Amino acid sequence: MSTSINAYLNSFIRSLKQSLLTKSDYSELLNTNSLEDVIKILRDKKILETEARDLNELERSLFNRLYKLFTTIANLSMNSTHAGKISKIYLNILEIRDIQAILSSIANEKPINLAEAIFASNSQLVQKLINEGNSLESFSQILRNSELREASEFALKLFEMTKSISIFGSAMEFYLFKSIIDLIRGFQGEWRNYCNPIVCPIRDYYIVALAYRLKHYLPQSQMSQLANNMSCLLSKEQVEEILSTTDEEGLVNSLKRTPYLNDGILKESGNPIASLYITARRLSREASIKAFSASPFHPCSVLAIMNLKKLETDDVIIIANGIQVMMKPEKIKSMLSINVS
Repeated sequence: MSTSINAYLNSFIRSLKQSLLTKSDYSELLNTNSLEDVIKILRDKKILETEARDLNELERSLFNRLYKLFTTIANLSMNSTHAGKISKIYLNILEIRDIQAILSSIANEKPINLAEAIFASNSQLVQKLINEGNSLESFSQILRNSELREASEFALKLFEMTKSISIFGSAMEFYLFKSIIDLIRGFQGEWRNYCNPIVCPIRDYYIVALAYRLKHYLPQSQMSQLANNMSCLLSKEQVEEILSTTDEEGLVNSLKRTPYLNDGILKESGNPIASLYITARRLSREASIKAFSASPFHPCSVLAIMNLKKLETDDVIIIANGIQVMMKPEKIKSMLSINVS
């Protein structure tokens, strides 16, 4: 099995890059007056494949489209060791939203509304959880018997401590990005130089977000060990300082001494964790674009295009939500991964 990607997959990926929404497209969406206008533009640009009557249907359609695309990339990557692993991890990342919804249904003892809650409807794992995961025990066992075993064991342990569905989901994503990081560590030269900056900001975001939220549940030594094994642009001393903060003001002051936070970004969101997430998404997007300037046939292009398509889908959903609640365009712009001037 090859470590590089084949010519057909390389061509397919580069065609996907050419189909990404432009700044002009984003401006057009931002200048709409209603959700119906957003849906019409997305239909005209063939971003939306089915009719959508409301925000939920729009999100479901966009998410299913993305899942199908990632499945295609994964199938085309089967003969490439690294690209195959990367594409499969990204499929798993898309499944987390539905896994959270199923866990919430079990925890709250309420039947899940499949029409509203499930987005990756083509996922075999999600379907198995819906059909057979009727209790926390069976839900946990299905995940432990899947390729998400290690991630789910970590996340379920935190869920048992916190009873937080949100922390469960964040922990799952944290562990899956850790899997990508572990893979990249084995790369050499150009591959590593282009892949690392794509996931680098995201992993730092999860380190800070989880550390801050879990400080009352996990010993600092345990979080410190996880952080020091994964952090990227954050030094060991900065990680230790963030872990020792006791309130939001302390977290803000700590983050201002990192590459991730300044007064301008903080003013846009008003929340240090949200600000960090915005910055991480922007840096990750920039690195994904730069990855295409490398020589062709490297697996980083698979990582880059899957990241860009996910960011694009998330951005479109952010715009649709903002338009729905009549948020000012400038405020919506501040939340996007792309700089729309």
